[in-house]
Amino acid sequence: MCPNMALRYDIFSSCPPKSVSTTIFELYLWGSADDADRAWRFDRVGIALASGWFGQTPDYYTDRLEHEIIPELITEAAIAMAHADLKRSRDLLKTAVLR
Repeated sequence: MCPNMALRYDIFSSCPPKSVSTTIFELYLWGSADDADRAWRFDRVGIALASGWFGQTPDYYTDRLEHEIIPELITEAAIAMAHADLKRSRDLLKTAVLR
């Protein structure tokens, strides 16, 4: 939970949205700009985009995120969000089927 939920509710009109941009916004407010810059990569759209840049399949790229990018994150909040987003994205993209 965010350290200052009152501020969060004021900003988002008492209904916190569940989008990736909110995750990035929260990291800027309460975390690290470096972590926020990497947060988009764990969403399914970020995985599709970045895996294309690197010429990798989504299943290979999600493994790379887990083993190379998550260990570079700074804050505990970013690490927890990255794990949760990566699990959700793997489920949605069905990366286990691609193997």
